[in-house]
Amino acid sequence: MKTQTPTEHSAQINKQLLILSVSEAIEKSTGLKLAKYAVPDKSLNLYYHRMVFSYQCHKHGISYFDIALKLRQTTHNVVKVLKKYNNEYLRSKEFRQIANYTEFYLAKLNEDITLSLISEYNAKLACETNDLGKSDTNVHENINVA
Repeated sequence: MKTQTPTEHSAQINKQLLILSVSEAIEKSTGLKLAKYAVPDKSLNLYYHRMVFSYQCHKHGISYFDIALKLRQTTHNVVKVLKKYNNEYLRSKEFRQIANYTEFYLAKLNEDITLSLISEYNAKLACETNDLGKSDTNVHENINVA
């Protein structure tokens, strides 16, 4: 068994986070979890969900193969669905609504993650600054005492 390099491991984690983000955005926009639309059902509503999931994942760099695995579809079906996305977006109001809401929630989720990372960074920076200030104070106290 081949072990992953840290870069490969990081890429794998990023891919899983992207897939999770897309499925979470679809769930927030429509109420359906990935397990509900990742089935070989031919209903139009579930087809729309698979189409939006495929589009968003592919847009963010996820391979056809990985999308197909998550949706329990063939890569051929994923490619076929992606080719139909733009026409369906123009033609169907229902599909456009799912796609737009998903895009909105995905952007909001990314914004929340970014704000969280900025907060963490600022908190870490504040701690480091406080630590530096304490060590400077200790140096000055030592100088004054001596």
